[in-house]
Amino acid sequence: MTFVFTAALAIALLVIAPFAAHLLRVRRAKEQPFPPAHLVPALTSSARQRKKLEDRALFSIRLLAILALAVLGATPLLTCSKLSISRDGGASLAVAIVLDDSMSMRARDDGTTTRFALAKQQALDLFASARQGDAIAIVLAGAPARVVLAPTMDLSLAEHTLQRLEPSDRATDLEGAMALGASLLSELPQPQHRMVVLTDRCDGMPDAPPLGEGLSVPTWIVSRQLSENANDCAVLYAEQRSGRVYARVACTGNQRDPHRNLVVREAGQTIAREPIFPHLPQDTGTAELDVPIASSAFPDEVALEGSSDFIAENDVAPVARRSTSFTVGVVSDRSLSNVETGGPPPVEQALVALHTGATIHPMTVMPDTVEELSKLTILVIDDPAGFTPETRESLHGWVERGGVALVGLGPRSARAPLGATLEPLVSGIPHWAEDAPDSVNERDCLHFGPSGPSLLRLEAKGRAHFPFDGPTEPTAILRWSDNLPLIVERTLGRGTITVVGLPFSPQWSDLPFRPAFLALLKQLVDDVGLRAGSKRIDVGQSWVIDSESVEVRTKSGPYPVAHSQGKTRITPHEAGRYDLRIAQEVDSRIASIPAHEVDLRPRRITETNQENRLGTTSGTIDISRWIALFLLFLLAVELGLRARNARLLARDSAR
Repeated sequence: MTFVFTAALAIALLVIAPFAAHLLRVRRAKEQPFPPAHLVPALTSSARQRKKLEDRALFSIRLLAILALAVLGATPLLTCSKLSISRDGGASLAVAIVLDDSMSMRARDDGTTTRFALAKQQALDLFASARQGDAIAIVLAGAPARVVLAPTMDLSLAEHTLQRLEPSDRATDLEGAMALGASLLSELPQPQHRMVVLTDRCDGMPDAPPLGEGLSVPTWIVSRQLSENANDCAVLYAEQRSGRVYARVACTGNQRDPHRNLVVREAGQTIAREPIFPHLPQDTGTAELDVPIASSAFPDEVALEGSSDFIAENDVAPVARRSTSFTVGVVSDRSLSNVETGGPPPVEQALVALHTGATIHPMTVMPDTVEELSKLTILVIDDPAGFTPETRESLHGWVERGGVALVGLGPRSARAPLGATLEPLVSGIPHWAEDAPDSVNERDCLHFGPSGPSLLRLEAKGRAHFPFDGPTEPTAILRWSDNLPLIVERTLGRGTITVVGLPFSPQWSDLPFRPAFLALLKQLVDDVGLRAGSKRIDVGQSWVIDSESVEVRTKSGPYPVAHSQGKTRITPHEAGRYDLRIAQEVDSRIASIPAHEVDLRPRRITETNQENRLGTTSGTIDISRWIALFLLFLLAVELGLRARNARLLARDSAR
C-alpha cells in the first residue's frame, strides 16, 4: 500500500460531516400532554430542541456511501503482484507459457507454498489478462520437455488444462521447452508473439551460459525471489546387496544438519541407521552410504530423518534388490598395463576390489560383432588404437541399447591408422601431448565425494586432447586446472559413454591407483546394476513393454499407461516403485530422482529477458463497477428511508 493510496483514502474522514449534521439537527420539540393547557389560547410554538443522534439507519447509509466513494477514488492507485504482458498498440497476442514442473519446483521458500503453485498462479494471472483473439499454448519444462496444450484461442480450455497440472520429480529441460515453445509460435497468425517462462531456473547447471540466448521469439523469463539459504538432501536410490544396503544421497546448500541420518526400514520398522554428514563433501555433491543389515532382513525403503529441508518429497526411496548378474569386459594390452609387482592390469584389480559380484572378462582384442558385445554389460577400453567401420557400427548399436563404455585415451589413441577412428566414443582423433598440469580443478573433485582430493596431484606424464562434443550434450565431470576436460560423460540412446583423457596404464600416471578412480568404477557398476534390464530409470524416461496387456500400480493405486502398435509405454512422473503386471507376473521397477535436480542454485538469465520490456509483475485492481453498483443500492435505500420518515412525520403532525 503506497503513500498516494493512503492519502486517497483520506476522503473517508468526511464521515464526520453527516455525523455532525445529525447531531446538530433541530426538530420540533416533543409534545407532552398537559390537561390545563386546554384553558390557554393556542399559540404557535417556536421552541426547538437539540436532539441526540437521530435516524441512525439514514446516518449509516450516508456513512457507507462516503466510505465507498473514498475506496472508489483510491482504487486506480492500488496495485498488486500480478503478471501482465505488454502489448504494442493493443494487437492480439500468441503466447507460449513454459511452466517448469521439475522436482526443484516442489521447494517451499516460505515454508508453506511450493514454487510450482506460485508459478501456476502467475499463469492464471496471464490468462485473466488475455483478450479475445489471443492464442495460448502450454509447454512443460520437466525433462523431457513436452506440449500439454497446443495453441488455442479457447481460454477456458487453457485454464482448465492449467488447473490439472501438478509438479513432478523430473529433471529440468529449459532449453528444450523454450525451443518447443518457439516452434509452436512460429506459424501462428497473431501479429505479436511472446514466450513466458515460469521457472526457478534450478536446472543443475548454475555455471552454464545465461538462459534465453539466441531465441527467435521475444522471451520473458519471469524473475523469482528465491531463498538464499535453499538447501535440500535427497535419496536418489537404494539397493540391497549381500547383507548390505547401498544408498546414494545428494545434498545441496551449506546449511545442513550434521545430525541427520539415513534409516533403513522394513514394514515401517527401523532396522538400521547411518549418519550421512561424514560421507558428504563440503559443498553440493553426492555420497554413497553402505549400511550393514541382517542377512535375513528384507528392507522396503530408506529415508532421511532429522531436520526438514526445502523438498520433503525426495527424502524417501524404495529399496531395489539386485538379481541380475552382469559381465565387465576389459580390453587392454597386458604388456603395457601390468604393474611391476605382477598380477592383472590395475583396472581389473580395481573391479575385483569392489566386490560387486560382476564377472570380469579380460580381452586383448576389441569385440567387433553385435553377438560378442551383447554378452557384456560394461566395456572398459584402455588406450585403443582406433576402430574399424564394422566395430564402430556394432559398438554404436550396443551403447544405444543400454551398454556402458569407459575408455582411457593415451598415445596409441592418437596414432590411429588410416580409416580407423574412435567413434562413437570420441568424435575425431585425439591428440597426445606431454603438457599435463600438475593438478586438476579442485571444485570438480567434489563429484567423487571423500576420495576427490586424491586427484589433486596425478603426476601425469602427458594427456590426451580430445574433442568435447557429440550428438548429445556431454558433461565434463573432471577438468584439469587449466579447465581442459579430463573426464567427460555423455549419453547415447539408453547407454552412457565415459571418456578419460589418460590411459589406465601406471606408466603414464597414478590415476589407476587413486581412490577416486575406484569411486568412478563403482559409480559405473552401481548404475548398471540398477539399470540392468532397465529395472531402474530416471523419472521422465520410459519403459516400453512388447505387450498391451500390462497393468501398473504404485503405492497410490493404478497408474496410467499408453498403448500403441502392440506396445505399452510407462513414463513415471514421480520417484518410487512401479509394479508391472505382465502375463500374470509382477515385475517391480524403480524410478529414481536425477542427481543434478537436487542442486537448488539458480541459473543466470540474460538482461533482454527481464520484465520491464515484455511485461510487468504489477497490475491494478479494478473494482469500480462493483462499488458503483453498491452506491446505487445505497441511494435506493436512502430514498426509501426518506420516504418512510416523511410519512411518519406527516402522521405525527396530523395528531
